[in-house]
Amino acid sequence: MNSRLVGGALAILFAVVAGSMGQVPDGGAGGSPPDARPSMQQSPPAYPDQPVEPQDPRLRRRGEEAPPRSMPGQGGPQGMAGPNPAPPQPPFVLTPAEEQQLDRVLLFWEKSSNYVKTFRADFRRWEYNPALADPQKQDPNQPISEDDGELRFQAPDKGLFSIEKGPRAEKWVCDGKSLFQYDFRTQKVYEYKLPPEAQGRGITNGPMPFLFGAKAEQLKARYWVRIITPPEAKNQIWLEAYPKHLADAQDFQKVEIILAIGRDDVMPTAIQIYLPGGRARTVYTLSNIKVNQVDPRLIFQDPFTARIPPGWQKIVDPAGFAPNAAQPGPPRR
Repeated sequence: MNSRLVGGALAILFAVVAGSMGQVPDGGAGGSPPDARPSMQQSPPAYPDQPVEPQDPRLRRRGEEAPPRSMPGQGGPQGMAGPNPAPPQPPFVLTPAEEQQLDRVLLFWEKSSNYVKTFRADFRRWEYNPALADPQKQDPNQPISEDDGELRFQAPDKGLFSIEKGPRAEKWVCDGKSLFQYDFRTQKVYEYKLPPEAQGRGITNGPMPFLFGAKAEQLKARYWVRIITPPEAKNQIWLEAYPKHLADAQDFQKVEIILAIGRDDVMPTAIQIYLPGGRARTVYTLSNIKVNQVDPRLIFQDPFTARIPPGWQKIVDPAGFAPNAAQPGPPRR
Protein backbone atom coordinates (compact mmCIF):
# COMPACT_ATOMS: atom_id res chain seq x y z
CA MET A 1 0.00 0.00 0.00
CA ASN A 2 0.99 3.62 -0.27
CA SER A 3 1.56 5.56 2.91
CA ARG A 4 2.12 9.29 3.06
CA LEU A 5 3.68 11.28 5.80
CA VAL A 6 2.34 14.75 5.32
CA GLY A 7 2.94 17.47 7.86
CA GLY A 8 3.22 14.96 10.67
CA ALA A 9 -0.49 14.30 10.38
CA LEU A 10 -2.61 11.23 10.47
CA ALA A 11 -4.96 12.23 7.72
CA ILE A 12 -8.12 10.71 9.10
CA LEU A 13 -11.22 10.99 7.78
CA PHE A 14 -10.38 11.72 8.08
CA ALA A 15 -10.88 10.03 6.63
CA VAL A 16 -13.36 11.44 8.45
CA VAL A 17 -12.59 12.21 8.01
CA ALA A 18 -10.61 10.52 8.27
CA GLY A 19 -10.68 6.02 6.11
CA SER A 20 -8.47 4.79 3.33
CA MET A 21 -8.63 5.87 -0.26
CA GLY A 22 -6.24 3.26 -1.59
CA GLN A 23 -8.55 2.39 -4.44
CA VAL A 24 -8.38 2.42 -8.20
CA PRO A 25 -10.68 5.10 -9.65
CA ASP A 26 -13.25 3.66 -11.98
CA GLY A 27 -12.58 6.20 -14.68
CA GLY A 28 -16.25 7.02 -15.10
CA ALA A 29 -17.42 10.53 -15.66
CA GLY A 30 -20.78 10.29 -13.95
CA GLY A 31 -21.60 11.31 -10.41
CA SER A 32 -24.25 10.26 -7.94
CA PRO A 33 -27.85 9.82 -8.99
CA PRO A 34 -29.74 13.13 -9.02
CA ASP A 35 -31.91 12.10 -6.08
CA ALA A 36 -28.96 10.93 -4.01
CA ARG A 37 -26.82 14.04 -3.79
CA PRO A 38 -27.18 17.65 -2.74
CA SER A 39 -28.09 20.05 -5.50
CA MET A 40 -25.11 22.00 -6.79
CA GLN A 41 -27.15 24.60 -8.65
CA GLN A 42 -28.95 26.23 -5.77
CA SER A 43 -28.00 29.51 -4.16
CA PRO A 44 -26.37 28.95 -0.78
CA PRO A 45 -28.81 29.54 2.09
CA ALA A 46 -28.00 32.14 4.69
CA TYR A 47 -25.50 31.01 7.29
CA PRO A 48 -25.91 29.49 9.78
CA ASP A 49 -29.41 28.08 9.15
CA GLN A 50 -28.22 24.92 7.47
CA PRO A 51 -26.49 21.34 7.58
CA VAL A 52 -28.42 17.74 7.76
CA GLU A 53 -29.00 14.16 8.61
CA PRO A 54 -26.70 12.81 5.88
CA GLN A 55 -28.55 11.36 2.94
CA ASP A 56 -28.62 7.58 2.84
CA PRO A 57 -25.00 6.76 1.94
CA ARG A 58 -26.08 3.49 0.40
CA LEU A 59 -27.30 5.48 -2.58
CA ARG A 60 -23.74 6.55 -3.34
CA ARG A 61 -20.66 4.95 -4.82
CA ARG A 62 -17.01 4.38 -4.04
CA GLY A 63 -13.53 3.26 -5.06
CA GLU A 64 -12.25 -0.25 -5.49
CA GLU A 65 -9.48 -1.90 -3.56
CA ALA A 66 -6.15 -2.61 -5.21
CA PRO A 67 -2.57 -2.43 -4.04
CA PRO A 68 -0.82 -0.26 -3.23
CA ARG A 69 -2.71 1.35 -0.35
CA SER A 70 -2.73 4.81 1.21
CA MET A 71 -2.98 6.40 4.59
CA PRO A 72 -6.49 6.87 5.91
CA GLY A 73 -8.22 9.55 3.87
CA GLN A 74 -5.69 9.55 1.03
CA GLY A 75 -5.33 8.21 -2.46
CA GLY A 76 -2.30 6.63 -3.97
CA PRO A 77 -0.46 7.20 -7.22
CA GLN A 78 -2.82 4.93 -9.09
CA GLY A 79 -5.19 7.89 -9.41
CA MET A 80 -2.51 10.07 -10.98
CA ALA A 81 -2.64 11.38 -14.49
CA GLY A 82 0.12 11.05 -17.09
CA PRO A 83 3.66 12.37 -16.78
CA ASN A 84 2.59 15.98 -17.43
CA PRO A 85 -0.99 16.31 -16.16
CA ALA A 86 -2.72 19.64 -16.52
CA PRO A 87 -3.28 21.68 -13.36
CA PRO A 88 -6.81 21.67 -11.92
CA GLN A 89 -9.20 24.30 -13.26
CA PRO A 90 -11.80 26.23 -11.22
CA PRO A 91 -15.05 24.20 -11.21
CA PHE A 92 -17.16 27.26 -10.33
CA VAL A 93 -16.97 31.00 -9.65
CA LEU A 94 -18.55 32.49 -6.52
CA THR A 95 -20.41 35.77 -6.51
CA PRO A 96 -19.22 38.42 -4.02
CA ALA A 97 -22.18 37.58 -1.76
CA GLU A 98 -21.39 33.86 -1.87
CA GLU A 99 -17.73 34.58 -1.17
CA GLN A 100 -18.65 36.66 1.86
CA GLN A 101 -20.96 33.98 3.19
CA LEU A 102 -18.29 31.29 2.70
CA ASP A 103 -15.76 33.40 4.60
CA ARG A 104 -18.14 33.61 7.55
CA VAL A 105 -18.62 29.84 7.57
CA LEU A 106 -14.91 29.01 7.30
CA LEU A 107 -13.94 31.50 9.99
CA PHE A 108 -16.58 30.09 12.33
CA TRP A 109 -15.36 26.56 11.57
CA GLU A 110 -11.79 27.66 12.26
CA LYS A 111 -12.85 29.06 15.62
CA SER A 112 -14.67 25.81 16.47
CA SER A 113 -11.64 23.74 15.44
CA ASN A 114 -9.34 25.75 17.67
CA TYR A 115 -11.51 24.71 20.61
CA VAL A 116 -10.99 20.98 19.96
CA LYS A 117 -8.20 19.54 22.09
CA THR A 118 -9.40 15.94 22.19
CA PHE A 119 -11.93 14.22 19.94
CA ARG A 120 -13.40 10.74 19.93
CA ALA A 121 -16.10 9.30 17.68
CA ASP A 122 -17.44 6.09 16.21
CA PHE A 123 -17.69 6.03 12.44
CA ARG A 124 -19.31 3.99 9.72
CA ARG A 125 -17.64 3.75 6.32
CA TRP A 126 -19.37 2.87 3.06
CA GLU A 127 -17.34 2.20 -0.08
CA TYR A 128 -18.86 2.56 -3.55
CA ASN A 129 -17.64 1.70 -7.02
CA PRO A 130 -20.06 0.81 -9.84
CA ALA A 131 -17.13 -0.69 -11.77
CA LEU A 132 -16.89 -3.46 -9.16
CA ALA A 133 -20.60 -4.16 -8.81
CA ASP A 134 -21.89 -7.31 -10.50
CA PRO A 135 -25.04 -6.13 -12.34
CA GLN A 136 -26.42 -9.66 -12.11
CA LYS A 137 -26.18 -9.71 -8.33
CA GLN A 138 -25.80 -6.16 -7.02
CA ASP A 139 -27.27 -2.73 -7.57
CA PRO A 140 -24.33 -0.57 -8.73
CA ASN A 141 -25.62 2.20 -6.49
CA GLN A 142 -25.23 0.04 -3.39
CA PRO A 143 -22.00 -0.06 -1.35
CA ILE A 144 -19.43 -2.73 -2.07
CA SER A 145 -18.38 -2.71 1.58
CA GLU A 146 -19.47 -1.36 4.96
CA ASP A 147 -17.30 -1.09 8.08
CA ASP A 148 -17.50 0.35 11.60
CA GLY A 149 -14.57 1.87 13.44
CA GLU A 150 -13.23 4.35 15.95
CA LEU A 151 -11.60 7.73 15.42
CA ARG A 152 -9.55 9.66 17.98
CA PHE A 153 -7.60 12.90 17.88
CA GLN A 154 -5.49 14.80 20.36
CA ALA A 155 -4.19 18.24 19.41
CA PRO A 156 -2.02 18.96 17.66
CA ASP A 157 -0.75 15.80 15.98
CA LYS A 158 -1.91 12.55 17.59
CA GLY A 159 -4.50 10.39 15.92
CA LEU A 160 -6.08 6.95 15.83
CA PHE A 161 -8.04 5.34 12.99
CA SER A 162 -9.18 1.82 13.78
CA ILE A 163 -11.34 -0.87 12.15
CA GLU A 164 -10.51 -4.03 14.08
CA LYS A 165 -13.32 -6.36 13.00
CA GLY A 166 -14.13 -7.99 9.71
CA PRO A 167 -12.15 -8.81 6.57
CA ARG A 168 -11.08 -5.18 6.00
CA ALA A 169 -9.58 -4.62 9.45
CA GLU A 170 -7.04 -1.81 9.54
CA LYS A 171 -5.48 0.42 12.15
CA TRP A 172 -3.34 3.54 12.07
CA VAL A 173 -1.80 5.31 15.05
CA CYS A 174 0.14 8.58 15.02
CA ASP A 175 1.99 9.59 18.21
CA GLY A 176 3.32 12.84 16.74
CA LYS A 177 6.72 11.40 15.91
CA SER A 178 5.89 8.23 13.98
CA LEU A 179 2.99 6.78 12.04
CA PHE A 180 2.17 3.13 12.74
CA GLN A 181 0.21 0.93 10.35
CA TYR A 182 -1.19 -2.41 11.50
CA ASP A 183 -1.41 -5.02 8.75
CA PHE A 184 -3.84 -7.63 10.06
CA ARG A 185 -3.25 -9.97 7.14
CA THR A 186 0.49 -10.36 7.74
CA GLN A 187 0.41 -9.53 11.48
CA LYS A 188 3.01 -6.82 11.06
CA VAL A 189 3.21 -3.28 12.42
CA TYR A 190 4.99 -0.81 10.15
CA GLU A 191 6.50 2.29 11.74
CA TYR A 192 7.11 5.29 9.50
CA LYS A 193 9.15 7.94 11.28
CA LEU A 194 8.13 11.52 10.68
CA PRO A 195 10.93 13.93 9.74
CA PRO A 196 11.70 16.53 12.43
CA GLU A 197 10.25 19.37 10.38
CA ALA A 198 6.93 17.52 10.15
CA GLN A 199 6.52 16.73 13.83
CA GLY A 200 4.08 18.77 15.88
CA ARG A 201 2.61 20.61 12.91
CA GLY A 202 -0.89 19.29 13.39
CA ILE A 203 -3.38 17.22 11.47
CA THR A 204 -4.72 20.23 9.60
CA ASN A 205 -1.41 20.39 7.73
CA GLY A 206 -2.14 17.00 6.22
CA PRO A 207 -3.64 16.27 2.83
CA MET A 208 -7.21 16.12 4.12
CA PRO A 209 -7.70 18.89 6.71
CA PHE A 210 -11.48 18.67 6.67
CA LEU A 211 -12.12 16.75 9.86
CA PHE A 212 -11.35 19.60 12.21
CA GLY A 213 -10.79 22.34 9.68
CA ALA A 214 -7.63 24.28 8.98
CA LYS A 215 -7.26 28.03 8.95
CA ALA A 216 -9.83 29.64 6.69
CA GLU A 217 -7.14 31.29 4.57
CA GLN A 218 -5.27 28.00 4.19
CA LEU A 219 -8.39 26.15 3.09
CA LYS A 220 -9.19 28.79 0.47
CA ALA A 221 -5.61 28.79 -0.77
CA ARG A 222 -5.65 25.03 -1.22
CA TYR A 223 -9.21 24.34 -2.36
CA TRP A 224 -12.09 25.84 -4.29
CA VAL A 225 -14.83 25.73 -1.67
CA ARG A 226 -18.53 26.55 -1.86
CA ILE A 227 -21.66 26.04 0.21
CA ILE A 228 -24.08 23.46 -1.25
CA THR A 229 -26.58 23.06 1.59
CA PRO A 230 -29.92 21.70 0.30
CA PRO A 231 -32.96 23.84 1.12
CA GLU A 232 -34.47 21.07 3.27
CA ALA A 233 -31.36 20.72 5.46
CA LYS A 234 -31.80 22.05 8.98
CA ASN A 235 -29.06 22.94 11.45
CA GLN A 236 -26.40 21.85 9.00
CA ILE A 237 -23.96 23.36 6.54
CA TRP A 238 -22.86 21.39 3.49
CA LEU A 239 -19.54 22.26 1.88
CA GLU A 240 -18.00 21.11 -1.37
CA ALA A 241 -14.23 21.40 -1.92
CA TYR A 242 -12.16 20.84 -5.06
CA PRO A 243 -8.34 20.70 -4.95
CA LYS A 244 -6.44 23.60 -6.50
CA HIS A 245 -3.08 21.84 -6.56
CA LEU A 246 -2.09 18.86 -8.65
CA ALA A 247 -0.72 16.90 -5.67
CA ASP A 248 -4.17 16.94 -4.05
CA ALA A 249 -6.04 16.41 -7.34
CA GLN A 250 -4.12 13.18 -7.86
CA ASP A 251 -5.62 11.89 -4.59
CA PHE A 252 -9.26 12.96 -4.93
CA GLN A 253 -11.58 14.82 -7.26
CA LYS A 254 -13.66 16.52 -4.60
CA VAL A 255 -14.84 16.27 -1.01
CA GLU A 256 -18.28 16.98 0.44
CA ILE A 257 -18.54 17.75 4.16
CA ILE A 258 -21.60 18.08 6.39
CA LEU A 259 -21.15 20.31 9.45
CA ALA A 260 -23.68 20.16 12.27
CA ILE A 261 -24.46 23.54 13.81
CA GLY A 262 -24.35 23.56 17.59
CA ARG A 263 -25.02 26.36 20.02
CA ASP A 264 -21.48 27.72 19.85
CA ASP A 265 -19.72 25.65 17.22
CA VAL A 266 -19.90 23.52 14.10
CA MET A 267 -18.66 19.94 13.94
CA PRO A 268 -18.32 17.55 10.99
CA THR A 269 -20.79 14.66 11.04
CA ALA A 270 -20.28 13.23 7.55
CA ILE A 271 -17.75 13.39 4.74
CA GLN A 272 -17.81 12.02 1.22
CA ILE A 273 -14.60 11.64 -0.78
CA TYR A 274 -14.71 11.22 -4.56
CA LEU A 275 -11.73 9.56 -6.22
CA PRO A 276 -10.41 10.85 -9.55
CA GLY A 277 -13.01 9.96 -12.14
CA GLY A 278 -15.91 11.12 -10.00
CA ARG A 279 -17.81 7.85 -9.46
CA ALA A 280 -15.76 5.79 -7.01
CA ARG A 281 -16.23 7.27 -3.56
CA THR A 282 -16.16 6.74 0.19
CA VAL A 283 -18.76 7.96 2.69
CA TYR A 284 -18.11 8.38 6.41
CA THR A 285 -20.66 9.24 9.08
CA LEU A 286 -19.67 10.05 12.67
CA SER A 287 -21.65 9.23 15.81
CA ASN A 288 -21.16 9.26 19.59
CA ILE A 289 -18.91 12.29 19.22
CA LYS A 290 -17.10 13.40 22.38
CA VAL A 291 -15.10 16.62 22.39
CA ASN A 292 -12.70 17.55 25.19
CA GLN A 293 -14.10 14.87 27.51
CA VAL A 294 -11.75 13.28 30.03
CA ASP A 295 -11.72 9.47 29.98
CA PRO A 296 -10.15 8.16 33.24
CA ARG A 297 -9.33 4.86 31.53
CA LEU A 298 -6.80 6.64 29.34
CA ILE A 299 -4.62 7.21 32.40
CA PHE A 300 -3.71 3.53 32.20
CA GLN A 301 -3.80 3.03 28.44
CA ASP A 302 -2.80 5.76 26.00
CA PRO A 303 -4.65 5.16 22.70
CA PHE A 304 -1.87 6.93 20.81
CA THR A 305 0.82 4.51 21.96
CA ALA A 306 1.38 1.85 19.32
CA ARG A 307 1.44 -1.53 21.03
CA ILE A 308 2.69 -4.61 19.23
CA PRO A 309 0.22 -7.51 19.64
CA PRO A 310 1.69 -10.83 20.80
CA GLY A 311 3.09 -12.78 17.87
CA TRP A 312 3.21 -9.74 15.59
CA GLN A 313 6.37 -8.34 14.00
CA LYS A 314 7.42 -4.68 14.00
CA ILE A 315 9.15 -3.22 10.94
CA VAL A 316 10.67 0.26 11.24
CA ASP A 317 10.51 2.73 8.33
CA PRO A 318 10.66 0.14 5.54
CA ALA A 319 10.79 2.62 2.68
CA GLY A 320 12.25 5.88 3.99
CA PHE A 321 9.29 8.17 3.43
CA ALA A 322 9.41 11.88 2.70
CA PRO A 323 6.58 14.39 3.18
CA ASN A 324 4.13 14.56 0.27
CA ALA A 325 5.84 11.64 -1.48
CA ALA A 326 3.94 8.44 -2.10
CA GLN A 327 6.18 5.44 -1.53
CA PRO A 328 5.74 1.68 -1.60
CA GLY A 329 4.66 0.01 1.59
CA PRO A 330 3.16 -3.25 2.77
CA PRO A 331 0.71 -4.86 0.37
CA ARG A 332 -3.01 -4.24 0.51
CA ARG A 333 -5.15 -7.11 1.58
